[in-house]
Amino acid sequence: MKCPKCRSERGFIERRPNGDATCWECYYIGKPEGFYRKTNFDVIVENPEVLAEGMVSNNNGMWEFRWHNIAVIRMKSREVAVAMAIEYLKQEV
Repeated sequence: MKCPKCRSERGFIERRPNGDATCWECYYIGKPEGFYRKTNFDVIVENPEVLAEGMVSNNNGMWEFRWHNIAVIRMKSREVAVAMAIEYLKQEV
């Protein structure tokens, strides 16, 4: 991590729950560059294909895509349900 003010790479005193850190060199308090890393949630929702794969589930022999707890798409084949869910997510998201 680098300090956004002095570009020091020495380190930071502490990380707080709000993401702020303090530079050892200039005592700048703020969010350093590179502090944020991708979480699993960011990886899943970055494209609709991965999101659709995770949101299609089997319910009593029918594959369904649920959006806000409502079954939007119900199909017998998982591949067809995923393809339709991808199209739906591209329109909605």
